Amino acid sequence: MTIVEMKRIFTLPLLLQGVDRQKTGARVWLAVERNRAKRGAHNQRYHELTALCRRLRLGFMTVTFYKTKPPVVEVWCEP
Repeated sequence: MTIVEMKRIFTLPLLLQGVDRQKTGARVWLAVERNRAKRGAHNQRYHELTALCRRLRLGFMTVTFYKTKPPVVEVWCEP
């Protein structure tokens, strides 16, 4: 079983929710929306968030949404 928790930004509640979902024995992925403008602290810390997810054995991905084309998913690490 695979569980994906997706939120607009990476927060402590998202991280804790992912850790809690691991109790089910499933592979857990955390997903956040990537800002197309690439501004703000959330877009500048993906490498640090990836390292944290690796330590916790969580998958991490970003999703960029567009109005006229399909979303783009970027996988940073696997669970």
